[in-house]
Amino acid sequence: MNHYCVVGESLLNGGQRDQAIELARYLREYGQVAHRLGMSFLLEAAAYDIMQLLEHALDVDDEAADDLLSVMLELDQEIKEESEKASLLGVRRSQVQMG
Repeated sequence: MNHYCVVGESLLNGGQRDQAIELARYLREYGQVAHRLGMSFLLEAAAYDIMQLLEHALDVDDEAADDLLSVMLELDQEIKEESEKASLLGVRRSQVQMG
């Protein structure tokens, strides 16, 4: 997933904001699917990569930052079960770091 983050940073550097945001949405979706399959560590990895992409956007493209922040904050919206919330600590950590 780190390679997606590198590609996203390159997209932002090239002024391709919409494609970078779409890439972040794919990272979110991949993380959510992995979480449903019992691989919550991939959801945490997606959170970290989206956070890095958002930090990069703050340096090169402020307008993309708001949309990327929305993607970051929606990362755990699909998870409703109380029993699954303990596995979201890494996601919450990344969200708090962005705050």
